[in-house]
Amino acid sequence: MKTAYEQTYQSIVHKLSKCDFNKAAPRLGLDPPINGSLRVSFLGREYIINSEGIVGADGLPSDPCCRGVLVYYVTSEGSGDPSDTYWLPQNFSPSPLRSISISWMSAPLVREIGNDEHKIKNALEKLGAISEGSSKGNKSGEHVWTYRVLPKIGMQITFMEADEDFPCEIILKLDKGTGRFLEFEQLAFLCGCFMETVTELCKI
Repeated sequence: MKTAYEQTYQSIVHKLSKCDFNKAAPRLGLDPPINGSLRVSFLGREYIINSEGIVGADGLPSDPCCRGVLVYYVTSEGSGDPSDTYWLPQNFSPSPLRSISISWMSAPLVREIGNDEHKIKNALEKLGAISEGSSKGNKSGEHVWTYRVLPKIGMQITFMEADEDFPCEIILKLDKGTGRFLEFEQLAFLCGCFMETVTELCKI
């Protein structure tokens, strides 16, 4: 039986049939399509996208949430480069009554990391995130990375080490231009996919 997320993906995959990949590719920072298919690197994995749907380039099953994010990204009308200025996810909300709670998304990752900050460092390194170290005047125990989660969408990840009073904390921000490519609800899926991927990498 299909999961709710798979059903959601199936309800939007038709958008790909109406997308002109040749025009979309340069605008979205992608290589031109080959034989009608795009290849996109997303969260450490390659995907093949054509008018019929999205599959992992390795032929293995893939997360329908990740495929859904890619559908929206590829079919968006967004353009422009990242600004390298980062906002909290809730700042993208069109209404003060709507928000994205990163805390529940990051809870499994926080539990997995515990007091071992090397886990998240190694996980983010595997994804290709760039450590900003202390170059921006970070506080003691605070670590910052930047990561291009999709060609035109940047992230900033801040990790606060645990101390005797509080567990570690993860703060996720998105480039302020992200809203040109994904709508508010889609940002929640993007953040969720990122957190889940990092959590799994921390277990390796």
